[in-house]
Amino acid sequence: MRLPSFIKAIVGCTDTESSRYSLGGVKCDSADNVSCLTVTDGRKLLNVSYGDECDPVDCIIEAKPLTKAYTAAAAKGRNTVFEVVDGKAMVVGGAGAATAPLIEGKFPRWRDVFGDTAEHKQIGVKPELLIDVLAVFKAAGVEGVRVYIGDAERAIYFAATAPTGEVIRAVLMPMSLDVTPFPGEFGSESASESEEIAEPATV
Repeated sequence: MRLPSFIKAIVGCTDTESSRYSLGGVKCDSADNVSCLTVTDGRKLLNVSYGDECDPVDCIIEAKPLTKAYTAAAAKGRNTVFEVVDGKAMVVGGAGAATAPLIEGKFPRWRDVFGDTAEHKQIGVKPELLIDVLAVFKAAGVEGVRVYIGDAERAIYFAATAPTGEVIRAVLMPMSLDVTPFPGEFGSESASESEEIAEPATV
């Protein structure tokens, strides 16, 4: 199973200090030429899916060791992959190979959390602009940010009051969403047909 070059950023959304071991792991699934990496810290949930021709995979890899193994094995311009060997994830890349331990247990039912977004409004936002804006709210120490979203033609508004009394407001203009969704993306026809929702999810 191929590992994306931004695996370190993905691992950043885990909780390696939690007593719930699955929150400190990366859920790896691969079937029908589609691979998925899913992580959560109990408050945010991130899923990355991509085309990938490999054998079926279903495991949870410990997050921090996975990052170290990737760093040791990866080489620029070369794919970095892993397979489960003797109860460990063997990460292999252009620079060599390294291992990361697996985590026993069940991962939260992440597919149920995402659900079907077909009826939701889609608004495009440049990641770097969103990061810049939210960094101000974080630096101000606010506990929560109000987000106001209209239709795809309108801006996205953010507002919060800092503990020290400053009122912070921000506006982000939407960007065009002209990229074709990846097969199996949330809300797509293939996703709704392939996913089974059996019970409410807990993250």
